[in-house]
Amino acid sequence: MFAALLPFALFNESGNVEISWNWTSGLLSLYALTGLIIFPLRMIALHYEYPSLFPLKLVVFQTGIIFLVLIFSVSIMLGFVDQKANVYTGSLMLLLLHSTTAFIRTVFYRVD
Repeated sequence: MFAALLPFALFNESGNVEISWNWTSGLLSLYALTGLIIFPLRMIALHYEYPSLFPLKLVVFQTGIIFLVLIFSVSIMLGFVDQKANVYTGSLMLLLLHSTTAFIRTVFYRVD
């Protein structure tokens, strides 16, 4: 949720809106890229250890969410998107869905 506060800190009245969007989407894409490097490896290891708790569908679903966030943030950074605020908000909502899925999986299925 830290990324949700970045536009308010970066956007100002001086007219550097494009630079601010580049920084914001760059940080979001760096976060997503780091997630794509770390998360699938851990999920696949958990899948092999606990196949019933971490099915392959879940691994693909959560990795796909991170991949979509990466695609959206890079497209904002490169200027392919006109509605930057909407795509940025959608990316944050996808990250929230990803976190919620991981939280529910942790709370309800790892209690055993």
